[in-house]
Amino acid sequence: MSKITPDGGSTILGTTGIRPSAITIDSVGNIYTANSGSNNVTKLTPGGTSTILGITGSYPEAITIDSVGNIYTANSGANNVTKLTPAGVSTTLGSTGNNPRAITVDLAGNIYTTNNGDGNVTKISPAGVTTTDWATTGFAQFGITLDPAGNVYTGSGATSSVWKITRAGVTTNNWAATGSNPTALTLDSAGNVYTANLFADNVSKITSSSYPAAPAKPAAPSAVLGNTGSRTATVSVAANPLSAANGAPSSYTVTAVQDASKRCTISFVQSSCVVSGLTNGTAYTFTAKAKLATWQTAASAPSGSVKPVAPVVPPAKPAVAWSSSAKAKTVTALISPVAGVTYTLTATNGSILKTGVCKNVTIKQGKLKVARRSCTLKLAKGTWNASVIPAKGSTKGTPNSKRFRFK
Repeated sequence: MSKITPDGGSTILGTTGIRPSAITIDSVGNIYTANSGSNNVTKLTPGGTSTILGITGSYPEAITIDSVGNIYTANSGANNVTKLTPAGVSTTLGSTGNNPRAITVDLAGNIYTTNNGDGNVTKISPAGVTTTDWATTGFAQFGITLDPAGNVYTGSGATSSVWKITRAGVTTNNWAATGSNPTALTLDSAGNVYTANLFADNVSKITSSSYPAAPAKPAAPSAVLGNTGSRTATVSVAANPLSAANGAPSSYTVTAVQDASKRCTISFVQSSCVVSGLTNGTAYTFTAKAKLATWQTAASAPSGSVKPVAPVVPPAKPAVAWSSSAKAKTVTALISPVAGVTYTLTATNGSILKTGVCKNVTIKQGKLKVARRSCTLKLAKGTWNASVIPAKGSTKGTPNSKRFRFK
């Protein structure tokens, strides 16, 4: 596997299985290859760590990924589709037509394959319900792609053209001409279709004047931190945008700008969701994408910044040397101080609470001089419960207490 930076620098990112035939990438930068010679999928992290994610059917020649990270391969030797979860659990999702050579997935999780041997497109639902001959195309169909409105486009090597199939499965033969033998297709955010033409050694661009306008992106969400130490944020999105063609959004995907793996989904009956697993001390902002019918909008502007913090650990019970004067009716606490901790001496007889005065002192221990905190409190006749209370900021720890009686 090679990695090429925007400035043209090329490095070997990591190894794959045998004969990697197709490639895809997830939202956090992990790379996946379909290895047609070893019938498996390789996962490579952005740092180059390579593992076998899972096995596939025979001769996987195409690969795609859905919005939650499931991987799908079109297996031309087995005429089926393999589904691999992010954890690597492998199952056969459904059968296809003969010799599936390309694969894609829509926002609802439906899978589409072009079947080179049958001249058709297979549609498989997320539950594995298969419509083998969902749409008829010409033979020698290799590439496939989808637009946000749910239209499917395939490349026909036999006619050197792109065929367009609506969401209902209605095909427009030879929708647009290309160079010779278009074997791979993709589509940009403006609806332009691009084909890689195997026998012409060039790329075709097809501009569709009938391409529907994309819905507006949502307004920026708002974010509120969860309880201290929870490493969560609750992100809220107003019900927008409303579209005359598509209505109100059915859901929103909320994503942390600083870490795309930190995300949550707001359903149509909710107004917020909780993003968990945040890192304490890191500032986060969040964007939202709205789903309207088959559309996925662009990301919103980011929310305001929030920074989760770790909970303050309560200080330990302090080490105290207690002393008292019966004549002066005073109590003194000599405390072994801990950095970052403050100390308060209090005493109560059940109805009156008194607070002492503290100062830093130095005492001798053998030949050493050590720092201590000395707190003194003058009391009256009666029984008093004296306590030294440690604190870090507003967080109090376990007190060291002792009872005194003065006559």
